[in-house]
Amino acid sequence: MSDLLQPTAALIPAEFKPHVVAYGCTSATMLLGEQRVASIIRQAHPGVQVTEPVTACIAACRSLGMKKIKLVTPYESTVNRKIVDGLRARGLDVDSVVSFEEPDDLKVGAISTNSVVEAAVHAGGGAKPDVDGVFISCTTLPTFSAIPIIERLTGKPATSSNHALAWHMQKLAGIKKFQSSLGRLYAD
Repeated sequence: MSDLLQPTAALIPAEFKPHVVAYGCTSATMLLGEQRVASIIRQAHPGVQVTEPVTACIAACRSLGMKKIKLVTPYESTVNRKIVDGLRARGLDVDSVVSFEEPDDLKVGAISTNSVVEAAVHAGGGAKPDVDGVFISCTTLPTFSAIPIIERLTGKPATSSNHALAWHMQKLAGIKKFQSSLGRLYAD
């Protein structure tokens, strides 16, 4: 997997000089490790700030005060176990998992926003006062428009791999004004 990341990191021309480079795969980051992802990217772009969905998720959950979470994923059970173990190792208490159990990434991208909302509401409904919020793992799932709806329906903060990743990139780049219509994370 890291063999694929190296040529991809080199696709950004050196003269571009980005402030932040993000790697967009939650499950691969969990398998490779955040430090390995950053190391590979920095081989092509020395000194650049790097983020990926795992680091972004942890930062977003801290910002939202989410310690005990419900997790929504598209993954099969073997991948879900690795994601849960990885999030727990990074200080999050994963209460439970709702999964689409879809092994085909092309089909994951076709899961509707409404289905994501339904899964997240089922996972983290307002009737669960002991849970701080919902995290939706996977950069392929359509979640940006879902997050504000999930927050409204559950009364709890929510974020996802892409949602947290975009927010974290902006933070690292020093962008202070956020699009507050994207949910509580962007309202700070």
